[in-house]
Amino acid sequence: MADDNYDSGHTLSLLLKIKGHDVRTAGDGLEALAVAEEFRPDIVLMDVSMPKLDGYEATRRLRETSYGNDIMIVALTGWGQPDDIA
Repeated sequence: MADDNYDSGHTLSLLLKIKGHDVRTAGDGLEALAVAEEFRPDIVLMDVSMPKLDGYEATRRLRETSYGNDIMIVALTGWGQPDDIA
């Protein structure tokens, strides 16, 4: 779970843990890459807009690793306002 919004990331990770999943969290794209390197997740919930490295670039770099093509990556974003969509 990679999200720079602490409340959102924390809440979603708690819900996943309650459902029995083993979860690691990251607050930016660089941290997400480091966590994935160590944890080797099956699925990554990746925020699109994060500091240091956005979700697009973090995903690209993750796909370049030897294990990255086997990971399902789900994009998350809070960009749902009309101005964001435009």
